[in-house]
Amino acid sequence: MVLYDTGRPASARRAPSPTRATAAPRPGGGNLRVLHVTEAYGGGVEAVIAQYREQPGVDSTVLARSREGSRTGHAHAAPVGVTEVSSRAGLLRAWLGVRRGDYDVVHVHSTVAGLMVRVLRPRRGAAIVYTPHAFAFLGYGRRWMRRVVHVAECVLIARTDVGAAVSLHEAREFAALGLPEERIAYVPHQLTPASPAVPKVERYPRRVVGIGRLCDQKDPELFAAVARASRTQAASGAIEFVWIGDGDDRLRETLADAGVAVLGWLPRCEVMEHLRSATAVLHTAKYEGMPVCLLEAMASGTPIVARQIPSVSELSAPLLFSRPEESVDALVRVLDDEALWQRLASAGMREVQEEFSAKAQAASLEHVYRTAMARAAARV
Repeated sequence: MVLYDTGRPASARRAPSPTRATAAPRPGGGNLRVLHVTEAYGGGVEAVIAQYREQPGVDSTVLARSREGSRTGHAHAAPVGVTEVSSRAGLLRAWLGVRRGDYDVVHVHSTVAGLMVRVLRPRRGAAIVYTPHAFAFLGYGRRWMRRVVHVAECVLIARTDVGAAVSLHEAREFAALGLPEERIAYVPHQLTPASPAVPKVERYPRRVVGIGRLCDQKDPELFAAVARASRTQAASGAIEFVWIGDGDDRLRETLADAGVAVLGWLPRCEVMEHLRSATAVLHTAKYEGMPVCLLEAMASGTPIVARQIPSVSELSAPLLFSRPEESVDALVRVLDDEALWQRLASAGMREVQEEFSAKAQAASLEHVYRTAMARAAARV
């Protein structure tokens, strides 16, 4: 069974319908037992794991190395079953201690956990599901390191029972690494649109929000440059620029020097309030898996201006710019053009409702886990 056709265009994006006959039920009956493992617990990864833990028919636990300063509060609603460590070495020790556990599926998130679990595989034949949340070799780090990671991914892809991609782009990367199409799945995030959205006239003063870790991947330097230039080009009224998140001290200073208020990491309820009251979200990242913060903005009825990168280009609602020099014009258009603002806001809420529902995610995850278990059982 093909879980997801990686050649389909974004407009055809759909999670598969449940088909229980494609994989064996848990021996002895009962809920599936899933262990989520990650070295990057925070931000979008934390949010997605919290969503996956709501999967019906699944008992899930989490083994995680917390990403310092990037906790979002998504896990606070379900703290039971979460074991956190403070270092990658601690994560390795903890994994060695639990890899003999009675799990049906080990679902690994992000690069280091993905490499670790596939090298030191579960002892009892548990299936391995891998969600990279943006492959590290697509990054802008040192070239030799990206090449090493790419080679490691190519070697270990055979130990991946199912690649659970958060975007079509990530699914295509799985295929390029050599994972057979029938073992690649697209698992959508899930959000619920706000109803009703706050009208633009009530979103005053005009505020532009950026969200994410302060690191090269998110390119806060471009955000700072846009903040400087936009204030002189927008037609009317002052513009406030806000960044939610923290990280590199130098990048924090760069934003502050551009007049951007850096709020640090906030509880999710406060983040959602900022999104609901913002005039626009400016997303400057150089690469992503599928950023949860953009879907949260769309669900809030807040227009997005975003860099044109593969995963974000799958969304129909954001206004995209392909070159940094186009970013200011794009943002000013959204701030000044009432009709464009309303069109983008409505399109975002509609897209979240149609493409990123809890039902779609649950159907896709069921396929992923059942199919991964069937493959693991065939190895025994």
